[in-house]
Amino acid sequence: MDIVCTCTDVLNMGFTFCTQLFSVSFWFDLLITYKYWIVLIGALIEGEIILMIAAASAYHGHISIYYVAIFAATGAIIHDHALYYLGHKLEKRLKDGKKMRHVRRIYNLVDKYGIYFVAMFRFLYGIRTITPIILGASHKFSLKKYSLFVCVSAVLWAVIITYLGYTFAIMFEWLIGEFKRIKSIIFYGVLSALIIATSVYFIRKFAKKNKEDQL
Repeated sequence: MDIVCTCTDVLNMGFTFCTQLFSVSFWFDLLITYKYWIVLIGALIEGEIILMIAAASAYHGHISIYYVAIFAATGAIIHDHALYYLGHKLEKRLKDGKKMRHVRRIYNLVDKYGIYFVAMFRFLYGIRTITPIILGASHKFSLKKYSLFVCVSAVLWAVIITYLGYTFAIMFEWLIGEFKRIKSIIFYGVLSALIIATSVYFIRKFAKKNKEDQL
């Protein structure tokens, strides 16, 4: 019985934790407590939502918007270089696995677009993790050239995501303010529409019944 209760408690705790992971307030509280470390982790795991929440937190004055962009870019650069070195280690396996669809797809994109693909892969959702690994295994670009384009791309990505999060925070606050200002108008408008619709329905029903009685 105790084992069953323990398992149930563990499952409940796991469910609660997973639910919190998808909660904006959970990440917001973490950002207030741990600040830029959460931004760095968000960039390392490609968590644009976390970075946008961080930018929104910066709008409300909890952290600095400039440091959010700096730590986001730093995390992205670490992410891309760590996976590039991992590609060096897995070079033989990846070349042997060229027949795998997703691996072959990246190799084809690298061959087709060259250095431009290195500059843009960070903005392509779904291939940002596998691409640096394959680039590291391919030896198509030197580390110096790879680092240059990846660093520029990471800074640009961090600035864009931070700007979007900051802008969304401004828009959301404006929408809330507008809603509070016109909510009484909306309420009475909806109520009037319901009254009119109900009146029309009963008038038509009454007219139809009178017509049938006359026949």
